[in-house]
Amino acid sequence: MKQTILITTIFFTLFSCKKTYVPFEITCTLTQDSSLVKQYIKGTWEWVEEKRYSQASGKLIYLTPKTEGYTSRMIINDSTLSWYENSDKTDYKFKIQLWGEISGTNFPQDKLTVLVMYDNVNGNRKYFVPIKICSEFLEEQRGYVSSYAGIRIWKKQ
Repeated sequence: MKQTILITTIFFTLFSCKKTYVPFEITCTLTQDSSLVKQYIKGTWEWVEEKRYSQASGKLIYLTPKTEGYTSRMIINDSTLSWYENSDKTDYKFKIQLWGEISGTNFPQDKLTVLVMYDNVNGNRKYFVPIKICSEFLEEQRGYVSSYAGIRIWKKQ
């Protein structure tokens, strides 16, 4: 009987402990210097985490490929970007610009370096987001352009 209680207690203790998520840590200094961004941007990038504030709870939440059930990868060449979500692929042309160059405004964020994606067929701008980068990591600051998105972190492969 004592052995059964002990085993049951150990079982419930092991499975009732809630693991807390440890946020992904960027191990280099990110920059928005457009010449360095242009130097570092080429390559294959794998999505590792997005951190955002939940509008419902007002708390910081972390989204990962595991929690969301899909993977994302970007392959960036000289002027093209291929975005894979699981096995679906979308191709874009892209530029690295200052926000002010595409917005035509004069706000403080106009000095931010942005990744701008254009439709391959008609050349229309589809998406833009301020970024920070180093040789190993890319951070998309989606909160600037969306009220429900956060900071998406990519790791170079």
